[in-house]
Amino acid sequence: MLTGLLNQEITTISSVAKDGYGRTTKTTVYSNVKCRWQEGFQEVLDKSGAQVLAKIEVWLPDKIDDELVTVAIDYIFLYNSVEYKVIVFSNHYDISGEREFVKVYLR
Repeated sequence: MLTGLLNQEITTISSVAKDGYGRTTKTTVYSNVKCRWQEGFQEVLDKSGAQVLAKIEVWLPDKIDDELVTVAIDYIFLYNSVEYKVIVFSNHYDISGEREFVKVYLR
């Protein structure tokens, strides 16, 4: 149902991990992901409960390659050669209780 609205494409979605020395490593989780990318400012609550300003709202499909999409706070989205960090995300469900899409706010 949402696929007709996914007109933009995210180059990569990567996870970020730090080792014991503080060095970061990025691992590509998804690449060439169809999405709905909407720019504009919106106040959202981050993981600590503080109000922050999100620059981007992204709608991701429920599944990629028949696997449920997962997103975490430490993920980085690469779109038009610019990296954006996840502030918060939420799952949205249809009336039958099936997950329909994932909404992600980025900065």
